[in-house]
Amino acid sequence: MTARGDIILDDILRLNKLYDFYGNLLTENQKNSFKLYYLYDYSLNEIAEELNISKQGVSDNIKRASRNLENFEANLKLVDRFENTYEHVESMKQEINDLLKLSNDDEIDLRLKKLLNYADIILKDQEV
Repeated sequence: MTARGDIILDDILRLNKLYDFYGNLLTENQKNSFKLYYLYDYSLNEIAEELNISKQGVSDNIKRASRNLENFEANLKLVDRFENTYEHVESMKQEINDLLKLSNDDEIDLRLKKLLNYADIILKDQEV
C-alpha cells in the first residue's frame, strides 16, 4: 500500500473509532449515510438509492457527520482518554508481570495477581 493509501486508511480507521464513541450524537441522516459509506462500503450512488436522497445529499451528510465527529472529539476527548487509559493499564500489567517473575513470596504473588485482575476489569469496562 502506498503512503497515501496508509493515510486514507488511517483516516477511515479514526473516523470509525470516533463513530463508535459519538455515532449516537449524529442525526439519523448523518448516521445512516456515514454507516453505509464507511462501515458497509456502499458507494454514494448506492446510498442515495437506499436512502432515497440525492447523491449530493449523501455527500453532505457524510461530510457533516465526519466534521461533527471530529468536533465531538476535539471538545470531549473521549477517544484520546480511552487510548491513554488503555496504554497506561497495559504498561501497568507489564510491570506487574515483571514483578511476578522476580517475586518468591506467595503473598506478594497473590496480591500482584489481584492487581492484574483489577487491570483486566478496567480494560473490560473501557470497551466501547
